[in-house]
Amino acid sequence: MAVSEIIIMMLVYGGLFLYTARLSSSNNKIIFYGHYVFLIVLYGLISLTIWFMYKGLENHINTHSGYEPISLTKEAIFLIVGFTTYNLILLLLSRQINRKKSSIMKG
Repeated sequence: MAVSEIIIMMLVYGGLFLYTARLSSSNNKIIFYGHYVFLIVLYGLISLTIWFMYKGLENHINTHSGYEPISLTKEAIFLIVGFTTYNLILLLLSRQINRKKSSIMKG
């Protein structure tokens, strides 16, 4: 993946994350937890996609290259750790936005 593709994906995911987390300041607890369940499921699906994408590439290279077997496990784990860090930053940012929004509403 090129750097520009990763940046575009991070911007789209970050916008979706912040929009969904911003809606979670509802008084309705079902809606409140529903937004976070959606974000957790989205995180899990993307993490699994990253893992299986790297494992599929590793399997393809090992099957068809004729060279010594390689392992892309470190790269996959590194990318998932980076994605997790990005999610934590977005979560902290969304909490900060919700605090500012609630303090402005209170007056």
